[in-house]
Amino acid sequence: MTHAIPGETLIRPRFKTVIPMPPEAVTLALQAGLSDPHCPVRGRVIHAFVTLTLPDKDRAIWSPQLTLSYGPEPGGGTRLRGVYGPAPGLWTLFMFLYTVLLTTSGILLVYGLVLRQLQLDAGVLWLVPVLLALFAGLWVAASVGQRLSRHQMATLQSFVRQCLDIDLSSSSGYLSA
Repeated sequence: MTHAIPGETLIRPRFKTVIPMPPEAVTLALQAGLSDPHCPVRGRVIHAFVTLTLPDKDRAIWSPQLTLSYGPEPGGGTRLRGVYGPAPGLWTLFMFLYTVLLTTSGILLVYGLVLRQLQLDAGVLWLVPVLLALFAGLWVAASVGQRLSRHQMATLQSFVRQCLDIDLSSSSGYLSA
């Protein structure tokens, strides 16, 4: 089975492709797939926007969700865009922690360099490498979570491929956000 799940760690991997069916047919196909009692994923279709997740029993903190948006393509067909990412609460937490760690590091670095320039005790500079190490640890945790969820990303992608009868491995690659 070939699929376009990236081998390297990317921030919110994404894809886009054009499929030869009208948007209304895409909506109906996804709704039909989600209403199947043996469906391996859960989700909601609202207009031209879909959020797919795994069932609660299969979900872990690092489990991804796939967000799809689609619309008519000039010349016929439908342009389908997909973004894999963590649950919104987890994504927000990570972005908040990244921002706090980097902002605090920058402020402490400037403050410590000013103290040093004034020939005062600049002991606060020892906190900068500690905060940067915490930032690196947070990035490693995110990378490990993404690697652990690779098979779950493949499950979400496989559902879309089956519902829409398309091959996402030929889609216009993944981009880092």
